Amino acid sequence: MRNRIQEILDETGRKQSFLCERLGKSPNTISSWCRNNSNPSIIDAKRIADLLGVEMDDLLIDDEKEETK
Repeated sequence: MRNRIQEILDETGRKQSFLCERLGKSPNTISSWCRNNSNPSIIDAKRIADLLGVEMDDLLIDDEKEETK
């Protein structure tokens, strides 16, 4: 499972600092999520989806499903 946080930030013209400020997370945490070195908790992922105006399904990609396409 990986996320599309950075892609969606780019699509919406937002910066990682937007999520830092709104979520109260460190720049290192947000950067790690954006590089897919780690993933946010379900609660944080829901908050990110809400802040970026997307559905949770749009935020997360199941790599196993992508490989079977």
